[in-house]
Amino acid sequence: MPCTDSSLTTQKILHFYAERWNIETFFQETKDKLYMGDYRLRSLFAIKRYMLVLQLAYTFIMQHDQQEFTTG
Repeated sequence: MPCTDSSLTTQKILHFYAERWNIETFFQETKDKLYMGDYRLRSLFAIKRYMLVLQLAYTFIMQHDQQEFTTG
């Protein structure tokens, strides 16, 4: 969805932004706290496997502490 799509309503744009914000927050926290930004993977299999491990670790931390990721 291009950000220049003039046919979108304000509500639809806000919905897309809210969904996108969760994704951006996940990546920022994993880069800062799980050091995701330091890895350079080349194969698609390795990237998928690494993302799965990151998502599992992130979910575990969030569920275990029931608080913000940065304090968990």
